[in-house]
Amino acid sequence: MQRTTLGNPLAERVVLAFLLACLTLIAVHQDWLWRLDRVIYDSQLRIWTRSVPDEIIIIAIDEESLEQIGRWPWPRSIHGQLLDRLAGENPLARAFDVLLSEPDLNQPENDVRFAAALARSHNVFLPVAIEQTRQRGFFSESLPIPELTIAATGLGHIHIELDKDGMARHTYLNEGLGTARWENINLALLRAGESKRSGTANDYRTYSPGTEKISADWVRNTPIMIPYAGPPGHFRRISYHQVISGDFTPGTFRDKYVLIGATAVGLGDALPTPVSGNNEPMSGVEINANILDTLYRGIDLKPVERIW
Repeated sequence: MQRTTLGNPLAERVVLAFLLACLTLIAVHQDWLWRLDRVIYDSQLRIWTRSVPDEIIIIAIDEESLEQIGRWPWPRSIHGQLLDRLAGENPLARAFDVLLSEPDLNQPENDVRFAAALARSHNVFLPVAIEQTRQRGFFSESLPIPELTIAATGLGHIHIELDKDGMARHTYLNEGLGTARWENINLALLRAGESKRSGTANDYRTYSPGTEKISADWVRNTPIMIPYAGPPGHFRRISYHQVISGDFTPGTFRDKYVLIGATAVGLGDALPTPVSGNNEPMSGVEINANILDTLYRGIDLKPVERIW
């Protein structure tokens, strides 16, 4: 009877380990595990809910406000009334998550009234939208009209990055055409509020710059993950029309960061997030509230480096 000669077990293990290492390198390089990584990350976010700070409050352009004030878009003088109503409350800083890039051709005096209210107010920031045209792929910046840009305390970008699966999981603290000149509006808001409260502003150097050039003209740096505090509706909010009519407790907005934006269904930008249950997207203004909370708390989640 002839015996079968067994191979070298050590050599077989070395070869197997080498093959597994090669397979792992290929999987990482080709992003085969990307979806699994995101599933694990999203499930952890849904478990990791936390209370939100009292310092952040949303003024919501909601269904109730549309019923009381009228169809959108509203005359911009309405926004001026809102700022004047908030003036006596002395909030730390305010930001509009409402695009203001086109003038009111029918009633230009409304733009003048809003600009005057901006000039009377302090620490009010307006949004810059960074957009990509579909036909040729060019990028553009949509700034508020000049009268409002001059009157505002400052501008900040409101661009939210979407992953390959369409989920909003991260953003960049600086973006712009040619150079990353626009701070995220929440960072600008927080700097202004800190400066008003303590006289100093955090420089946020703990966040890694990580400059990235998307095209010949679009540059961005300092990526941050958005560790959502909870599902849609988690942050404190008050209806826009309540503020206009004075239907709120005095001191509600004192020493607060105030975000003003649309929450009504079909109005404004609502995006899918890892914490949006039952396919319920989150309004852009609440995503901004989560970004503001992330910066306010100094939370810094970072993906594991590819080499690891």
